[in-house]
Amino acid sequence: MFALADHAFREADALAELLIGLAPPSDSHLFAACTTGIVTSYCRPFMSSYGLGKLSPEMAQFPEKKIQLIHDTVVETRHKLAAHFDRNHSEERFKNGTLHLPPSEVRVDLRMNGFVVSSNAAYLNPGLVHSVRTLCAYQMKRVSDRLGAFAIEILKKEKRTGEFVFTVE
Repeated sequence: MFALADHAFREADALAELLIGLAPPSDSHLFAACTTGIVTSYCRPFMSSYGLGKLSPEMAQFPEKKIQLIHDTVVETRHKLAAHFDRNHSEERFKNGTLHLPPSEVRVDLRMNGFVVSSNAAYLNPGLVHSVRTLCAYQMKRVSDRLGAFAIEILKKEKRTGEFVFTVE
């Protein structure tokens, strides 16, 4: 499970890094798609996976309140906005300032050559994307420590280096 968690956290971090570098408008489809990818990738190890289970509860606990808040926000965002849209929840988040665009607003831009209809589907406040990278780095370190201990166990048992493949039953 830790190898898959490592992959998921690195995936979320890579998307956050890309989003920061590209800096698309926060009301764009690209921003919404990237934030959806960030929260679903990060949360994947915490959800039940058929045949694998999920990370232990202590992996969702953090000694620093700031990191705990970021984790909780990302998980809540996954549950109530990105994976399953909860309009009342998103309206509350907009009113308290954690969502920067009104989620019930639909814009119609009439042009001489057509029209564009858009809604506000940005699931993370742009300012939070940097904090998500901090959260991912923290989680990658925790997982790496566990995977490192596993590698040492293999080395002690096998007494050789090389590639080892493990299959989940």
